[in-house]
Amino acid sequence: MRRSHLPFFLLSSVIAAGVGCARHERARTGAQTSVSVEVDGVVQAPLDAAGLAKWTPERRHARWRLWRLARLIDVDLAGAALVLDYADGTRGGFAAPQPGAAADVWLAADDEGRAALVLAAPSAQRLPSLDVAAASARFTGIRITTATRRSALTRRDAGCDDVSLSITFADGRVAKWTSADLERVAQREREPTERGDVPAWSLRDVVATFVDKDARVAAIANAAGETSTISTAAWLDLQRAPVLRANQRGLWKFDWIDATTKQPMRDGRLRNVTALRIASVEREASLAVR
Repeated sequence: MRRSHLPFFLLSSVIAAGVGCARHERARTGAQTSVSVEVDGVVQAPLDAAGLAKWTPERRHARWRLWRLARLIDVDLAGAALVLDYADGTRGGFAAPQPGAAADVWLAADDEGRAALVLAAPSAQRLPSLDVAAASARFTGIRITTATRRSALTRRDAGCDDVSLSITFADGRVAKWTSADLERVAQREREPTERGDVPAWSLRDVVATFVDKDARVAAIANAAGETSTISTAAWLDLQRAPVLRANQRGLWKFDWIDATTKQPMRDGRLRNVTALRIASVEREASLAVR
């Protein structure tokens, strides 16, 4: 019986092709995307292949799938500082854009387990940073400092951690609210400054959290003895928002923000705020801070 033999060069090509396919398949399925995540010093669940598989990519670019990072980790990234860690020990980073900016922060991942973080508009057709990522060290982790935390660190660096607000209730009792207390309340307002938009607390949110939803701020005072009063009508006027924020020196500043223009209003502004007097929309507040 004659045996059929493949020519040596053809057999070698078949074997080589098979090995190449196997290696390519392992590269696609063996490598797993995994990016560690830390938010304000707290370790979060990693962004890995299993987790990403649950999310439909919001866009694609060449071999990359992209998702908005804020949606994946459920964190407000506006004004946040992002530090990126790479497998070779190097670091990168950038500041996330403020609300209303044209760009978003995107996490990109490919089939080879490589990940990248890019800043781009949703409609951008060219993403050159992804070409750079493909040829660079692997992106392995991200550390995020939110705008709220950055504000607190600014106060600490200014030596103002002990600056507190003196709170007086209608029945004569007093309390103190510290910056740590206020950090328990989400900073839902933004105030434009020469440094760009900065996060601020709505005093309505603060009072509803620490006192009662029917309570209000009746007066505000500063270290110089200046005061600004707030009527019930002004407090209930949703066309303006009473906001409190820390300035660059870590001192409290009060402003009214126009709900339409999102700009500070001229009346009622007070710097170096040190005290608040609490009243009630319908009755004098009698609840202490929790």
